[in-house]
Amino acid sequence: MSAESPRRPAQWPALAVLAILLSACAPAQQHPAAAPSAPRLLTLAIQVEPNLFNTQLVGNGGPPGGRRQPLTIAHDYLVVQSDKGVYEPRLAREQISAEKGTWRVNPDGSMETMWTIRPNIKWQDGTPFTSADIAFTFAVYSDPEVLSDDTGVLSLMRAVEATDPLSFVIHWSTIYAHADEAPALDPLPLHLLDELYRTDKANFDKSPRFRTDFIGLGPY
Repeated sequence: MSAESPRRPAQWPALAVLAILLSACAPAQQHPAAAPSAPRLLTLAIQVEPNLFNTQLVGNGGPPGGRRQPLTIAHDYLVVQSDKGVYEPRLAREQISAEKGTWRVNPDGSMETMWTIRPNIKWQDGTPFTSADIAFTFAVYSDPEVLSDDTGVLSLMRAVEATDPLSFVIHWSTIYAHADEAPALDPLPLHLLDELYRTDKANFDKSPRFRTDFIGLGPY
């Protein structure tokens, strides 16, 4: 025993054995069924009331400045910027890199970025989040009939290919240095917005799904 070890009374081992024996003989306690947890209310102070829960749609003026503040609470993203200014994986399993072969520049000046989504992520209605949502997201934001705030970056992407439920590849027409920030791909729920997108693009950004009926990937 080291000098720093606390001294224990000699009778402790015997008392411990007695306590174990008594607990073994005692009748099992009947625990009442756990009551379901009550909904919790989150109060958030922000500078400006958001007009829609989306950072890319601009049909109603977009959410500039303070309107962006609640979006990272109601929603989540492939990567997020840390307080040190570094983009770190959130929905993505890991950050892309040339060393890992997930950020590849081709001899013709095009490139591919290969992302993997963390498993078991769900939308707030319980539907699994998959790479099909990201492919749908690209299709929507790159559609000229849907006004997007990131048309410049989207024009550099040729396609987004879902290779399996948790993996996708972005094919770029040219080199883009900020590809590790996963730009222009704020996730959209395919299962909730696909029909609206196909049938009413003119009113897509006006849907309650971006306001009172918003379903995201965030904790609240």
